[in-house]
Amino acid sequence: MKEEYNKNLKAHKRLKKLIPLGVLLGVSFSFVYPYIPLRNGPLVEHLAYSDAVIIMHIAFFGIYYWGYQSARRKRRLRITHLKIQIQELEQNQT
Repeated sequence: MKEEYNKNLKAHKRLKKLIPLGVLLGVSFSFVYPYIPLRNGPLVEHLAYSDAVIIMHIAFFGIYYWGYQSARRKRRLRITHLKIQIQELEQNQT
């Protein structure tokens, strides 16, 4: 039980450390994506490049923020649940 608690605690800290990598990938993705061919042709053919980049920035960072917050919430809830279980086990042993 304590091993799982420590594992979740490390994963939560690692999640915070990955934020700069996610931002870097998001920025580079937003500049490259308008040139990727889609079903109706590249996004650049339908919008100006600057508009396409802005739309991709907004879309990517909205999705990234939502994913980060949901993963963070999931880890915090699991850590809290494990902490309560560990405390109950320690109380039952005494």
